[in-house]
Amino acid sequence: MKKHVFALSLLVAATFAASASSRAADQPDKPKPPTVGEVLSIMAALNGIDAHQTGIVDNAGNPVTAPNNFRLGGAVRLAIAVNIDQGRIVIKSYQDALTALRVQIAGEGRDVPKEKLDEFNREHGKMLEAPSSALLARIKLADLCLDAAPPACPAKNEIPVSTLSLLLPIIDR
Repeated sequence: MKKHVFALSLLVAATFAASASSRAADQPDKPKPPTVGEVLSIMAALNGIDAHQTGIVDNAGNPVTAPNNFRLGGAVRLAIAVNIDQGRIVIKSYQDALTALRVQIAGEGRDVPKEKLDEFNREHGKMLEAPSSALLARIKLADLCLDAAPPACPAKNEIPVSTLSLLLPIIDR
């Protein structure tokens, strides 16, 4: 039964991928959907922006961690919220597919046997490179207020370069 469900899910995924690629060929000016791997990276970056923490020293001189929200406008916050919502859908599908792949390759065991790791890693790589269904909102670079000072932006945001690099697929320069 599990094999039939997995085979059906692979058929659906293949149909979706073929449909998506034919749509992309019909509409060359439309951007390609992000891959599953890109969505996972973008989600890590968005969570970093949304839940940014800073180390400070309290009144007693003790180091503590405190929330330090970036100063962003409403349109950027909405884009982040939409993207997190879309990303959660992709993450759930990815986790379900990864579990099914692990069960298929590992069989009855919980862990993938060493002799099947190459196969597992190859198939996992294909999953990460597959187009996702996420419709991600674009964010204008200027709206992140990286360089601007008031009045154009409420404050200059010192977003880490590592975070920005993960957001590049959705940033309009």
